[in-house]
Amino acid sequence: MEMTRPVVTTQVIGKEDTVGNYEDQEMCFYLPLKYQPDHVHEEDAGPAPRHAPLEAPQPIDDTVFLHTRPQMEVYVRRFGGFMMTQEQWEEQREAHASDLIGKPHHDNEFFTVSYSSPFTMYNRKNEVWIQALEPGQPVIAAVVAEGHWGDEDRS
Repeated sequence: MEMTRPVVTTQVIGKEDTVGNYEDQEMCFYLPLKYQPDHVHEEDAGPAPRHAPLEAPQPIDDTVFLHTRPQMEVYVRRFGGFMMTQEQWEEQREAHASDLIGKPHHDNEFFTVSYSSPFTMYNRKNEVWIQALEPGQPVIAAVVAEGHWGDEDRS
């Protein structure tokens, strides 16, 4: 299967200190629509005919797993360039969080999103997502918080 995009990485801040944040990270790749039989087009009342059920390829080891993330609303900050370090992503997250002052949002989890191939040199597209927490809206827990990573020490 070819690589899909965007590549979304969940960043769960486990601990903050003067040196920086300690985070659990989970990289996610979307499966193509042919493996998503329940996909519904807004203009249709049900699945389109091209969405005949195909079983998704199964992971070959226990570090990869299939997960369907529930729908959620996010605030998005879009920017360009190569993001080479975690510090660069953190700078974008901090700038985004400061733009959200006064708006209810998830404060210890965010998503880094890359739309461009690593071979794209110009006009790169990146985003940072922070989950909106409007009244009555459920918080979507990260998969890592659900224990998929085992019991290793995360300190």
